[in-house]
Amino acid sequence: MNMNDTLTSLKPYAVGAVLGAIGLAVVGFSSGYIVTAETMKENVTTAQVNALAQVCRRDAAAHWKGEGNVMAALKGWTNQDRAGLSEQFSADLSDNDGLRASIEDRCSELLEPA
Repeated sequence: MNMNDTLTSLKPYAVGAVLGAIGLAVVGFSSGYIVTAETMKENVTTAQVNALAQVCRRDAAAHWKGEGNVMAALKGWTNQDRAGLSEQFSADLSDNDGLRASIEDRCSELLEPA
């Protein structure tokens, strides 16, 4: 067997390996098994916002109840009023203005009575 015969016989395996690697990469990225740096950054930011919004909600609810109110009384409040309450308690949670705005929005959503 000479070198040309060897290369010709290995060609289908090489093509299959390359196509398989490309297919594996496509499936991995599209299904979320492989995470890019940008996706990971978005996931971390979302986790930070959710965690800090829970702290904001807890503090705002404690303040609200401490004034003798019940949480159900927030139901009549407008989104702007709840946003004001959440803004008051999210101010110290983050130095990042973009993150703070997201925390305020999420905290306001959490303050809505079910």
